Amino acid sequence: MLTMEDSKVLVLQKRRGETPLECIARYREKHPRAGGVSMTHVGRMEPLTEGVMLVLLGEENNHRSNYAALADEYLIDVLFGFSTDTFDLLGKIVAFEPAVSISAREIGRTLNEFRGRIKQQEPQVASRTMLGKSIVEWSKIFRPSGLPEHEALVYEIALQKIYKAPEAAVLAWALEGVEGVIGDFRQEDVRYLYKRYFSESGARKFSCATIRVLCSPETSARSIADGVGEELGVPSVALRIVRTKVGDFASPERSARAS
Repeated sequence: MLTMEDSKVLVLQKRRGETPLECIARYREKHPRAGGVSMTHVGRMEPLTEGVMLVLLGEENNHRSNYAALADEYLIDVLFGFSTDTFDLLGKIVAFEPAVSISAREIGRTLNEFRGRIKQQEPQVASRTMLGKSIVEWSKIFRPSGLPEHEALVYEIALQKIYKAPEAAVLAWALEGVEGVIGDFRQEDVRYLYKRYFSESGARKFSCATIRVLCSPETSARSIADGVGEELGVPSVALRIVRTKVGDFASPERSARAS
């Protein structure tokens, strides 16, 4: 982590379940000298996304445009077998096919469809705006239709490994994530659905894949996780998302393991 004395930018490690503002507050609590310094984070990070988060200090906030186009690097663990309305584990389960088995060849071939300029549709629950409100706010009133698309640019995408995640581990990981997020994210309903579909003593194993993605800042990592499954004709979800790099600002540890 860069120090207050020698940098205009902090490279913080956002924890899973934190909002960016909570991450900054945690840093301020540990570093009282930062109390009077203005801090704003660069880019969006969903609650369950963890890893590198850039924070601009003081007058550097006047130069946000210098950071707007920095590429993001992610390690995304994609689980095949169910999908949610948020494309990650914080959403309600909308499809469940636990017997799905996917090969490395199938995944590698599918990833070719995600290189270059792509169109991404927002999940049913997202922070982007539509008609003056965030999609998540609209979802509390009714199920949105005609969700907006945005253009994203994927520079590199590659399969790192495939593995199996035990049912009990998936359930524990999902509930830990849901319960670790503060605020109204429909946690009661989401927990109910996980406990309805999963068993702590279950013997099923879910096919998973870790993929590395280098992309434009507009790119939604969790939408890629959902889209890979859609291309394969099976439900999928982002099991874990770790942002390992923003531009040349990298995390000390560049690895992601789910379950």
